[in-house]
Amino acid sequence: MNEKQLMDVIFKNFGFEVFTPGLLRTKPLYDFYVNYFKNLNIPIVIIAGTNGKGETAHSLSWLLNHQGINAYTWTSPHIFSICERYSFAGEDVSLARLSMEVEAALLDYRQLEFKVSFYEFLFWVFLRLVVKDIDQSKKNVIVLEVGLGGRLDAVNHFAANIVLLNSISRDHKEILGNRYDIILGEKCGVFRANQYVVSALELAYLRQNVHDQEKEMGLNYFDLFENNILNAETDFSDRNRKLALSGFEILREKFFKISSVKTMTYSEIHWPIFKGRSEKMTYKGKEFIFVGAHNLDGMRKLVARMLKEEKKGLRPITFLVSFSKRDFSETKAMLKMLLGLRGSLHLTNFNHPKAQESELLHKLTTEFSEVSFELSWMNYLEDFCEIKSAESILITGSYYFIGEVQSYLRSKSS
Repeated sequence: MNEKQLMDVIFKNFGFEVFTPGLLRTKPLYDFYVNYFKNLNIPIVIIAGTNGKGETAHSLSWLLNHQGINAYTWTSPHIFSICERYSFAGEDVSLARLSMEVEAALLDYRQLEFKVSFYEFLFWVFLRLVVKDIDQSKKNVIVLEVGLGGRLDAVNHFAANIVLLNSISRDHKEILGNRYDIILGEKCGVFRANQYVVSALELAYLRQNVHDQEKEMGLNYFDLFENNILNAETDFSDRNRKLALSGFEILREKFFKISSVKTMTYSEIHWPIFKGRSEKMTYKGKEFIFVGAHNLDGMRKLVARMLKEEKKGLRPITFLVSFSKRDFSETKAMLKMLLGLRGSLHLTNFNHPKAQESELLHKLTTEFSEVSFELSWMNYLEDFCEIKSAESILITGSYYFIGEVQSYLRSKSS
């Protein structure tokens, strides 16, 4: 199967990716794997929070693999290919192997007496592949990014030895609530008694909430803001990477206890760029920069980063943006944030089940005269590449939109 055929099979059987809580319902699906990893004494790291989970997960996995510890990493959503959700020892699972495992899992699924969702099925496929792939003679770590929330997410079947907790902000309010402390409570649902928690919580009262749980659960808790490793001026990617480095050091010192794994300072690490996180591509001589910013806090952090770059003399840039479905007021607020930057701003729609309705996006351009609406982003990009003075364009908003643009550029470049 090619990727489109594979996705069509998954959609046909499970529908689109929507949050479907049900830990009791899916417990029989995951119990074998919970016990399997526990019996092998493989550390489990869970990444929770509103923004930065993916970058933190990939950064931790890169550190582990770089030091000879195999990281089996589950992340979501994917950007360019569904294979991105399955990273084993630094390599994405091949489409051929994933297709074979999906077909095998579907046969087993039809014997079950309960239903699972799109996300739950793909996570089950991840676990099946790990069991087949893992080399028990080597050092291994399971790295799991929470899909949504934490307490009710499928990854919470697994008892985390370490939780890395990113920023807390408002997203998916209809599910997680509108108050930071309530949102934090959902994320903290992945904590386990007497285990490790490292956070990057800028607000002191949220840190205090975790300290309260520290006393109740016997947690080993450390916050990077509280200990002056981070401050309000720290770049968001640096926050995520320092959180990942803290998790790596706990694994090195407390779980593997081996001197052959080198202690690294942040400044000496040459970090790679991960997909959709300041990733760059070249097409027809123009530079394309991809930065996902799919909610208010993510967009706020992108704008803060761009304002710093402007102060350093960065020339005005062209922005092409589209959003996933969310409250119209939030979409409007994100677009308004971008208007605070120098450069031209272009809004568009894209073809995806989770894309914001084209009519709503077009309505925004009637409220903001500085924003142009591009009915076809593909035509716009081709026109952009013909403008001699245009050197770079930043693609932002929904990660699904970033994936659509990357797919197009790759198809046209091949």
